[in-house]
Parts: sequence; structure tokens; C-alpha cells
Amino acid sequence: MSVAGIKPTEVLVTSEVGLAGGFENVYFAIDLSSSMGVASTPAGRALLMQLSKPYMPRRYYDDGSRSEGCLYACHEREGWEPRGETLYDWAKNNNIEIREDVVVEQMAAISQKLIDGTAGGGDRVKVGVMAFSETMQVLVRPTTDLTQLSDPVSRARLRRNSTLYNVVMPQITREVGNSGDGSSEGSPRKTLILITDGVYVGDRRNFLSREFNSRECNTLKSSGVNVIVVNVKMWRIAETTYSKIWSRPSTTE
Repeated sequence: MSVAGIKPTEVLVTSEVGLAGGFENVYFAIDLSSSMGVASTPAGRALLMQLSKPYMPRRYYDDGSRSEGCLYACHEREGWEPRGETLYDWAKNNNIEIREDVVVEQMAAISQKLIDGTAGGGDRVKVGVMAFSETMQVLVRPTTDLTQLSDPVSRARLRRNSTLYNVVMPQITREVGNSGDGSSEGSPRKTLILITDGVYVGDRRNFLSREFNSRECNTLKSSGVNVIVVNVKMWRIAETTYSKIWSRPSTTE
């Protein structure tokens, strides 16, 4: 991603920034469902599979095919993992970067660029952070305090399994509220950056993929909120794009 001077990464590729002046609240809504625990690089995925393969049942899948290991750094145990650990623990202990780590790192860097003024924001721009999976949790309400934005995901207390958009989008909509005209701190323009892979996990062995439906954002857009959906692809991570942030009056999806 190239946002506010941030160099490209494997997960998020391209974007542009153009603040229009005035007061602005920028909200990040980060998907923390289980599929965001995929290792972010081919080497990381290979290592996680190598570590987990000796412990997984040989006939793990419903079709009877042999397990080659797991590339998901899941927070929940299924019972075959050793020593009471999770694959998330394994990833952390073995310095395996997962997609969640890359997204959070870039989010923190963008927030700093916006807040410290190098992207034209200064103290007129506040950043808030939400996380979601089966429900939504507010991690940081809009602030200019960068210490709160350095590692907001560590505060998440969600059940990190499926992505239930029909539950979380109304919650996000209520949290963001109506956009103002930017003329004062009490009437900021608002932007929501929704980062998700659009994957619904039906159960632990059957993975059903579906695209995020832009109609989920209609209420936000009708309230004047600028909405950007960053689609982190399930398997083809590097194809994700992220374009025309804060281009007004149009709204980007």
C-alpha cells in the first residue's frame, strides 16, 4: 500500500491520499476473523504448515484426504495442538507474520502520517479503530494520541471465527454516525476504511468464500460518510487494491 508515503506491501497495494482541509475523523474497521490469521508470505505459510503437519490428524478433512498442515494461525484450539498452545501462539513464537500483523502495521503508520501533519492533517484529523468478526468491538475512539494507535488489536476481546456482516455493519454504522461538513471539531467529515477479506467460515473444515456486498454500506453513504472497502483476497493476497481515498464528493468502494 502506498498511502501518505507508506511503501508498498504484499497485502495492500495502491492508493492515493488527498485531504480536503477542515476537520476529519478517519475510522479503520479491521476484520479479525480466523481467515486473517493466514501467514502473510509464502515462506510463512510453508513454515506454519511444516510446524503443524506432525500434529494434525492424518485424515483431517471430510473427504478423507491427507492433511499437509495448517496455514491458519487460529486463536482457538481444536484439540490436536500440543502443550495447550494455539497456532496463533506458534506464529508469534516463530516470528511468522500473519495478514493481521501487516494490516495493523500499515494502519498505525498511516495514522501517524495523518496525525503528525505530513499528509496535511495535523491536529484536525482524528483516527478511530474498530475490530470485527462475529460482532464489532471499538478498540480506539477517534483520537490524535498515537500511543493508542500503535497496537490497538491487542485490546480485541472478540470471538474470532466467522465474519458476520449482517451483525457487524449495523454496529459499525451506529459507531461512525453522520458525517459533518468539516467546519469544526464537532462537525467533522468522516471516512470509514473497511479492511476485510470477505470470507465466511462455515465450520472448521468447510470454508465458504463470498464477496463483501457493497449494499452493506448504503446507510453510511447516505449519511455522507466516505467509504473505502479494502478487499484482502483469500488466497491471492497481492492482488488487493486500495484506491482514491478521500476523493470527494464521490465515494469509493
